[in-house]
Amino acid sequence: NYSRSYDFAFAIPFTHTGIRASYPVSDQLSVMAMVANGWDTVDDPNDSKGYGGQIGFFPMEGVSLYFNYFGGPEPQALDPDNDDDWRHLLGFTWVVKPLPGYLPDLTFSGTYDYGFEEDFDVSAIRQDDVEWHAVEGVLRYDFTPWFYLALRGEWMDDEDGVRIIPCLSGAGCAGASAFAFGVGQRVWALTLTPTFKIGEYVVVRPEVRYDKSTEAVFEDEGGGFEDNQTTLGVNAIYSF
Repeated sequence: NYSRSYDFAFAIPFTHTGIRASYPVSDQLSVMAMVANGWDTVDDPNDSKGYGGQIGFFPMEGVSLYFNYFGGPEPQALDPDNDDDWRHLLGFTWVVKPLPGYLPDLTFSGTYDYGFEEDFDVSAIRQDDVEWHAVEGVLRYDFTPWFYLALRGEWMDDEDGVRIIPCLSGAGCAGASAFAFGVGQRVWALTLTPTFKIGEYVVVRPEVRYDKSTEAVFEDEGGGFEDNQTTLGVNAIYSF
């Protein structure tokens, strides 16, 4: 898909800066370990590392399963030097060919992530343990070498209102302060993306997406807020 899922955008870190080592134990098993400076940071702002690991399991052809963990103390609004309250992330990712004998070009992939953080600065006067869940699944079918169709369904529960930032998920930035923390919401979305490969260097991806939230966080044309939105987009890539 062209647009990013809630899981990718809000439930997990975009980047890690650190050291990672992986080892293929066998054809059916791999392991990975890492030490990083934290979530989405190049420097180490609180002098506390994050620690992660992954176990990859490949029980049969066309089935790949990954179990992931990353955790460590992260800077907080009222305690930028936090070094004892940890943020934890547990994840499970799969890539499966569900019908290899009948539909070999069909792929089902997805991920589930669960995160929680200890004594999070929910507001200027309150700390609390918080948690979030996110799951997504993508069905992709390659009709030809130059065309495939992907359908993604997703759901995220940010019950404590600490992960989904409306300014980035559809609402205007002016409304972010009212919703950024302390307002819990659950969101789901469906995204359909046909992809065309034009020649050797060009890829074009039009897309239609529908988002729905339990809160009015999507800015409408009049400057108000709705609990749903439909978006159309197109992405073009030229590689060289």
